[in-house]
Amino acid sequence: MKKQAFYFLALVLIFFAASNLGCQKTKGAFLWWGCDYVELDISGVKVLIDPYGGIPRKANLLLITHSHADHCHVPTLRNVLAISGKATELALGSSQCAACFDQIPGIEKKLVAKGETVHYKNLLIQAWPSVEGEAGISYFIRDGQTGISFLHLGDHNSYIRDFQGMPPVDYLFLAMGKMSLEDMIATLKDIRPKYLAPIHYMTQGWAPQYGFPSPADPARYIADLEKRIKSENISTQLLILKTGEPFRLT
Repeated sequence: MKKQAFYFLALVLIFFAASNLGCQKTKGAFLWWGCDYVELDISGVKVLIDPYGGIPRKANLLLITHSHADHCHVPTLRNVLAISGKATELALGSSQCAACFDQIPGIEKKLVAKGETVHYKNLLIQAWPSVEGEAGISYFIRDGQTGISFLHLGDHNSYIRDFQGMPPVDYLFLAMGKMSLEDMIATLKDIRPKYLAPIHYMTQGWAPQYGFPSPADPARYIADLEKRIKSENISTQLLILKTGEPFRLT
């Protein structure tokens, strides 16, 4: 009887362990849709950053880095609002986004300046500098539930010292072909993200009518960057995303 009871107890423990393993939830996910368009699904909030390419996704929060047409793209923003309805509650953008925002009525919009902090549900959002011709902003986003943080640099194109006081960054989204390799390495050394996800380069299947600047040979460009990261002993891991495929946070 004792042996049978032991085996029964062991089976029960195995069953509960397997059940808990199967029920483990991820801490969210993110997707890259092409160009600088990133979708975050974190803490029950859907965030779209620089939506473009005519790819509408449901969103609660929109973050726009600057006013260029491949970042503050009115047709895509209208499509997002059309499928999201009242779920889209707020759009943040740099001061240059005012004219673009005027063309998407029916949603609360806020123009944010560098250094400004916005709280949205469980998310902390900070506006940091981004240099691309006209002044834009980068977005630092931290999930208050999981502590996971993201930094989207927009079309940042040169090294600046402003990022030296940056809070810890888990995932950095960085546009390819904007900065020199030297400036990219210097920026990585200042920010020290755990992961670097290259974005803003042309991928197979991208609709040709939605153009944007891209390195002529993205694969070689990223390979050169990876070599430099290793040679400089930077601990950041390179994360190569596939457009439209979710990367799950665990």
